[in-house]
Amino acid sequence: MLLLCAIRSANKENIELNSTEQVSDTVQVSDENVQLTTQAEVFALLPPHLQEFVIIQENNSYTPRDHAVWRFTIKNLLKQLKNSACDIFFKGVKENGITLEDIPSIDHLNLHLRKIGWKLVIIDGFLSTPIFMEFLKLKILTVSLEMRSVEHILYTPAPDILHESVGHGSFLADADYAKFLQYFGEIGSKAMLSQHDFDVFEKVRRLSLIKESPYSSSESIAIAEEELVYLLEKDVPMSESQMVSNLFWWTVEFGVFGEVDDYQFYGAGLCSSLSESITCLDNEKVLKLPLTLDCIKLKYDFTRAQPRLFVAKNIKHLHQILEDFARGLCYMKGGAESVEKAISAKVASTCEWASGIQVSGLFTKLLCDAIGNETYLCAQGPIQLSYNEIEIDGYGRERLNKGFGSPVGMVKGLNQCLSLYSIEELRSIGIEEGKRVILEFVSGITVNGLLENIYRNDHKNLFFSFDDCSVYTLDREVLFKPECGAYHMAIGKRISSVFGGPADHSKWSIYRSVVTKDSVIKEPEPRTEVMGIYEEIKEMRVTGSYSPDQIRLLHSKLCKNFPKEWLALAELLECCNQKNSSNAETNLIGKSIKQNLLELQKSSPENERLIAYALEENEL
Repeated sequence: MLLLCAIRSANKENIELNSTEQVSDTVQVSDENVQLTTQAEVFALLPPHLQEFVIIQENNSYTPRDHAVWRFTIKNLLKQLKNSACDIFFKGVKENGITLEDIPSIDHLNLHLRKIGWKLVIIDGFLSTPIFMEFLKLKILTVSLEMRSVEHILYTPAPDILHESVGHGSFLADADYAKFLQYFGEIGSKAMLSQHDFDVFEKVRRLSLIKESPYSSSESIAIAEEELVYLLEKDVPMSESQMVSNLFWWTVEFGVFGEVDDYQFYGAGLCSSLSESITCLDNEKVLKLPLTLDCIKLKYDFTRAQPRLFVAKNIKHLHQILEDFARGLCYMKGGAESVEKAISAKVASTCEWASGIQVSGLFTKLLCDAIGNETYLCAQGPIQLSYNEIEIDGYGRERLNKGFGSPVGMVKGLNQCLSLYSIEELRSIGIEEGKRVILEFVSGITVNGLLENIYRNDHKNLFFSFDDCSVYTLDREVLFKPECGAYHMAIGKRISSVFGGPADHSKWSIYRSVVTKDSVIKEPEPRTEVMGIYEEIKEMRVTGSYSPDQIRLLHSKLCKNFPKEWLALAELLECCNQKNSSNAETNLIGKSIKQNLLELQKSSPENERLIAYALEENEL
């Protein structure tokens, strides 16, 4: 323990010495031939079903005040975290192109991230867990277009570009952590989810949008909170997708490394919050627990400070936790138990036979033998048949809209699975296209029909298509009748995997949110005068070229027209403190601005700490 503390002390001293170098205002790339990867180029590389979630970050996406919020937050985060965040964080901020002066462009950040094989894309607010995880699987970090408002500098209830590009993106500089995050995406995108998950996601997205907007009424916030609480308090089994979300929250978002009494932050929520990165240090108010898989049992409230944090030893420990978690998921286990979870989910999911054929749909019925092995599956339409997560041409929802049923297991008398026989071997046992075939399974289920087609891929039989087909059990329970039309029988000796959603999302997407920003928030026209003041102050500060009269005029405008704009006053105070403007007259104006800030600090408790930061940095 003492050795660990000594090492950390040395690292912290090094960080402090280099704290002014953590951000750069210019892009530095050693290879002059490296070309910028534009948003359009990244967009074109995305699978079609993911493109619908991506939007473009325009040059005018942010107001001058947004840039001021970014600058204020970044500056104070770097100071506040120097003794509490992992070294990886500062390394990533320095190497990944984070700028101090302005909100960075995604093109600028991608230029730096390309060397480690990751990319960023802009999305509009929350994504459902499976889609967010699918982006991670592809080594793509999704970034919200939004910048937290000045009212939510300490803690934002909605995703924003600072949280994701700085909080998450900085840790991609560590190769082991980047692998961990990608693996999280791989298993998270396969987790089973339920209709309850969809309902909660819609309420969470709606509440976050309403809370982030400075124009929302207290009544609208209260209603949205009540709606979410009502759903969260429902007594429903926790889905795999919710478990994934919980594990992600207690590790990637709010995780710490080390020991319960000696730790450093790596969670993006901690490394992007001026509020929680301080309050969580109180070990009496915020409990620190060793990280185990039991954390997935604990739900979280994203709108409030966390009452507990889980401590991992290191990144290797995170990998071990994730591997143990993956082994318990349906997509790794398969079998009857996993199919039952798909049935109870009441949303489209996918069952994969051992041959590789994937059937996606709303599963409704499962037959098992005396010891619980799956023998027959039923799903209602529409249905998608896929292989390697690519829909088989001609066997999508348009054609298979009346449901699906198929046996699972071995055919009597055969020494290997039906999927492994060649066409010649099938003929030798009486299975041939254009002929009536009777298949008696070990389970007692019989398929009797005219074999129209044998679909093969990778030298395997994936499914048979029959006409005039009857399917029935040993006790003559009818599972399929000829008048129902064509019968498509999946082939495989067991269900090897079950996972959430359809196999081929490009042909069947079920994750798009119905709640949009426009449907929730109606913002008034931007206050152009105050934005102009922010822009003018920035120009003065960057160029260092201005007169005391300019400062006095802007101060007068703020006091008269925008008396609560403490951040603009803080920026103006910084101009007064610049060396090239330091004289008796500007000092006098600066003292007047400082007095205004002190008065605001007393009259607005919600901004007390933020104004204190500004005053501390701008001592006259």
